[in-house]
Amino acid sequence: MEKLGKKTFREDFPLPRQHHSFTSEEDEAGLILPAIIPFEKQPKHIHQSESSSDHYPVKGKQRGLENPRQPRDAEDDEYSNVFQSISEGMSSNQNVDFDDQDSEQSWIEWYCSLRGHEFLCEVDPQFIADESNLVRLDKYVTHFKEALQIILNEELDVGSDFEELEKINLDKKLQSKKDAEILYKLIHQRFITSPNGFKAMHSKFIKGDFGYCPRVLCEMQPVLPMGDSGDPEISETRVYCPKCHKQFIPDDVKSQKFDGCAFGPNFPAQFILEYGLQDKIGQAKPAQLYLYGFKVRDISQLRI
Repeated sequence: MEKLGKKTFREDFPLPRQHHSFTSEEDEAGLILPAIIPFEKQPKHIHQSESSSDHYPVKGKQRGLENPRQPRDAEDDEYSNVFQSISEGMSSNQNVDFDDQDSEQSWIEWYCSLRGHEFLCEVDPQFIADESNLVRLDKYVTHFKEALQIILNEELDVGSDFEELEKINLDKKLQSKKDAEILYKLIHQRFITSPNGFKAMHSKFIKGDFGYCPRVLCEMQPVLPMGDSGDPEISETRVYCPKCHKQFIPDDVKSQKFDGCAFGPNFPAQFILEYGLQDKIGQAKPAQLYLYGFKVRDISQLRI
């Protein structure tokens, strides 16, 4: 077997030089060997340790670094505030932060604009001011008067018990704000069955704000919101299809967890009768089964 020489080795296995950024030398066989760089000529960043202990600040400095730790910029503080607001916004609907309300915005407009509250419509303040529309709602909340004042953006009475509660117990003050949320849902349940409420919900129904039926045979039929109970904190929000007459879970996660007492179990039937949707929409097409090309009328009668 012929011995491979230097010339044959370099011609058969050429090594590119342009990929080496460091100085190189050739040995007798023609191989490229990296030159050894002295320690004092190496870059300084190579000598710095990359261990986790070097990144902890010690008296305003970091180990292995000559410059002290730089203060945070205003831009960094702005981004941190944004992430903090996002994390606060991911909380559940039961823990609504009432301090984020805009001063130029009414409480009703602010509450309906929150995420997960897209199914709600803005209740007319005149409807809330009418005492006949609030009959027997005081049994669901503890601080009925204070909660009503919060919804209507009215100043609290100086002689009311709320001033005393503010000095004695802050937990009861927060409870009155939560009562305002529950009270508005109960008022909303009654408002959507009034003439003005029907108009507001019909506008949302036509736009598809409540979503569409997931059944293919319903052909993207808009749905209506409802709850299995009219009492607060018992049932969650569901959607009802007036074409196939079935209930489904809303697409949005926040809407799924929303209290169903804001709509109640009677709203879909009243809405369908009000606008005569049963005659306009009609019935959903039944699914037809086939067996080897033949229609199956009743699958329970089949015997195999």
